[in-house]
Amino acid sequence: MANLGCGLTMVPAGALANCIGRKLIMLLAVPPYIAGWALTIYPFNMYLLMFSRLLQGLSAGCYIIIAPVYCVEISQLEVKPYIGNFPLIFYFLGILYAYVLGAFNNMRYLNYGCAVTPAVFLLTFVWMPESPVYYMLKNMKMKAIGSLQWLRGKHMDAVREYDDIMGTIETLRNNNTYSCQKLRRLASAKSIIICTIMAAFKNLCGGIAIII
Repeated sequence: MANLGCGLTMVPAGALANCIGRKLIMLLAVPPYIAGWALTIYPFNMYLLMFSRLLQGLSAGCYIIIAPVYCVEISQLEVKPYIGNFPLIFYFLGILYAYVLGAFNNMRYLNYGCAVTPAVFLLTFVWMPESPVYYMLKNMKMKAIGSLQWLRGKHMDAVREYDDIMGTIETLRNNNTYSCQKLRRLASAKSIIICTIMAAFKNLCGGIAIII
């Protein structure tokens, strides 16, 4: 059920992130996550337990798409390749956290421990700024500069970084990087096919069922 929920929200989450922002999408995904854990802690029947897993999957699908984008967009150029991997690293650390917690507690306390993490995220992430790239795409220059200034500190030249990022965005727009014609090229098609096959082997081997 969790994987079904992920599949239902991954594509819409990406589209909504460009409409209402990366930060808002991730904040809106927290309540279903917490509600899912609450139903897992106090399941009245099997159907509610399945529904709780669906809720958690719906939220997880948003984070799988948006979290790497947000991390890359707020980071400096020198560390972007490393920061983009952080969500995946913490995904596996979260699995390890659940296994360790479950080894020393019963299922109810395990669920309590897992429910705490999205609550902590909500209380801390609400103070973070929106992605400056989102503001740039919406032509909100002052908000983009303000976001960069908050992220980099007062000693950094946010206006200069804004100009650099905007230059990159304009170059991508002029080159039609996001056009569907690019996907029809042989190199792009081969990459998509290879990635799809690898993802299929990863998920159809049964490893996810064992982990979750």
